[in-house]
Amino acid sequence: MNNKNSPSVNRFRLGRFFERAEEGSCLTIAFLGGSITQGSLATKAKNTYAARVFHWYEETFPDSVFSYINRGVGGTDSFFGTARAAGDVLSAWPDMVFVDFSVNDPADDLHRETYEGLLRCILKGPSCPAVAALGNARYDDGTTAEDIHRPLCEYYGIPYVSVKDRILPLIQSGAYRRQDLSPDGLHPNDTGHRLIADAVTEVLQAYRGIREKVVSALPAPMTADAFEGAQILRARGGGRSSLLSEAGEREWVAVCHGFLPDPLPRTAFRDFFREGWEGSSVGDTIRFDLPPCTNIGIQYRRTIHRPAPKAMVQLDDREVLELDGNFDEDWGDCLALEPVLFHGERMRHTLTLTLSEAPEDCVSSFYLLGILFA
Repeated sequence: MNNKNSPSVNRFRLGRFFERAEEGSCLTIAFLGGSITQGSLATKAKNTYAARVFHWYEETFPDSVFSYINRGVGGTDSFFGTARAAGDVLSAWPDMVFVDFSVNDPADDLHRETYEGLLRCILKGPSCPAVAALGNARYDDGTTAEDIHRPLCEYYGIPYVSVKDRILPLIQSGAYRRQDLSPDGLHPNDTGHRLIADAVTEVLQAYRGIREKVVSALPAPMTADAFEGAQILRARGGGRSSLLSEAGEREWVAVCHGFLPDPLPRTAFRDFFREGWEGSSVGDTIRFDLPPCTNIGIQYRRTIHRPAPKAMVQLDDREVLELDGNFDEDWGDCLALEPVLFHGERMRHTLTLTLSEAPEDCVSSFYLLGILFA
């Protein structure tokens, strides 16, 4: 396994990134993660760990010009991250990307593989960015996906900043109370964000001055690596229901009976519940004829505006699960992502959603955001 002192593509890029920063270059820093990266519970955007790390770059390298991209989306995991990395992050040609999904990823085989697919997707990005990873943890019990994420980062020579190692001991020692850093035990307040940013910049300092030899290829993946090229299907373009390949063949088709495509475009990055399909009555159906794939996930809205419909999911010729559009929290609607197929047979699968329950007093529709496949 690679370690901090072994050659790697990413160690070379980190060293080169700091060289360019010292030379006075124009550099773009991107952050990809969940609600902590987005900045939940910080009182101002400038107080988030991501903004603080960005400003550290500006202060440390005053001759360079830095651009800041924050693509944190609350409640999302690395499975969704694999599908949106290209469009939301790599399209901006970042020079460095920070990744954090350690409190949203369950520590299971699926997310071990999606996390590796995300890292490889970023490392293969057209701008050849350097990558660093943040491993957040729950402040009450230390729950984190670090055990599956950290070995992957070590393998690829990616710095891993562990909140479990660097910040939770401050609570255990009595230097801080949990509520001093996180009111809800999960999301850091301004002080918590500051401590995270300090930990990140401390780790980064160790990579200044590295003059690693050029390494041009990634090592072989540690997992089956099926998610590196994950894609997401949505009703973009005012309800387009099919996509043609370069050869003119239909790569996927959506057939609606009762479900309607959402015609309104997204107006901002975090205008989440757009470009999908809506159903409202029992029996409303939408069917997807998918390209050959082995992994499938369904992204849909769970809403606090209850009651909302439920949908039965059928994969090929069998029912596999029911999706509940109701969300029993009070902080807002949730972008839920439900795995449907994990390393199944590679073939053209048919995925069907049918509304199975829609109370007469429903105040919300069932909103299907998209289908992820790899």
